[in-house]
Amino acid sequence: MDKSSRRVKTSTIYLYLMPGLLIFIFAIIIPLLFSFGISLTDWRGGENFNFVGLENYVKLFNDKVFWDSFVNNLKFIGILMVAQIGLAYLFALFINNKLVKIKEFHRRVIFLPAVLSPILVGLIWKLVYNVDIGFIANIMKNLGMGDNLIYWLDDPNLVIISICISLTWQYVGQFSIIIMAGMQNIDQSVLEAADIDGASGFRKSLNVILPNLKSTIFVCMVLCISGCMKMFDIIFVMTGGGPGRASMVSALYAYETGIKLQKYDYSATISIGIIILSLLLIVFSRTLIREKK
Repeated sequence: MDKSSRRVKTSTIYLYLMPGLLIFIFAIIIPLLFSFGISLTDWRGGENFNFVGLENYVKLFNDKVFWDSFVNNLKFIGILMVAQIGLAYLFALFINNKLVKIKEFHRRVIFLPAVLSPILVGLIWKLVYNVDIGFIANIMKNLGMGDNLIYWLDDPNLVIISICISLTWQYVGQFSIIIMAGMQNIDQSVLEAADIDGASGFRKSLNVILPNLKSTIFVCMVLCISGCMKMFDIIFVMTGGGPGRASMVSALYAYETGIKLQKYDYSATISIGIIILSLLLIVFSRTLIREKK
C-alpha cells in the first residue's frame, strides 16, 4: 500500500512537472539545437544551404568586431557586478536594520523599477541624458554650466558608464530582495554572538553577514553575468551600439548580422558563441567563490 501510494505521488510529481518541461524543451532546447544546426551551414534564408562544418566558428574566432563587443560585455559585467550587487548589499543592510520602520514599503519601492520594461527604462534615461531637454542638462543650465554640458550617450568614454547607471537604477532593487532573502537564512545565534563580542555594525556586516551570503552572492553574480551577456533591448533603444561601436555588445552584433545583413548562419554562430562564453564566465565566477571559501 505504501509503495503504491509512493508510486502515485511520484507519477503525480512528474505529471505536474511535464508542462514546464515541455515548454522548456520547445522554447529553449529545440531552438538552441536548431541554431547550432544553422551555424554549421551557409544558410541565408530560403531553401538552399550547404553544410560548411566549423567554418563559421573559425570566422568567429578571428572576428575583431565580435571580440570587441564581448569586451564591452565584460566592461558591463565588471561595472554592474560592483554597482548592482554592492549597492544591493548596502540597501539590504539598511532595510534590515532594526531602526528602519515600514520595511515592506521600502522593499516594494526599491523593487519597483525592476518590473518596468527595459525599453521603457531606456527611453526614460535617454530623455534624462538628452542635452537639449534632459533633466541633467536643465540642472546644469540653471546652475550656469550650459557651456559645459556632458554628452553622456555621445561620448565613447562615458556611454558604457551612462548605460550602467540606468541598469543599476533598474535592477539594484531586484538584487536587494535576493540578498535580503539570503540574510533571513543566516543563523541568528551567529549574529547574536557577534553582538556579544562587541562587533561594530561594519565589522559584523563584513566579517559575519557577508561570508554567510556567498551562495546568495553567487546567484546574484550568475544573474548579473547572464543579464549582461544577453543585453540587447536597453542598448538598442539608448545608443544602438554607438557612438561608433563604443557600446556594441554581442547580442546586438548578432541582431545586426542576422536581421540587417541577413547572415542567419553567422548570426546563429554568434549566438552559440555568446552561450559558450557565458557558461565559461559563470564557471570562472563559481571557481572564484570556491577559492575564497
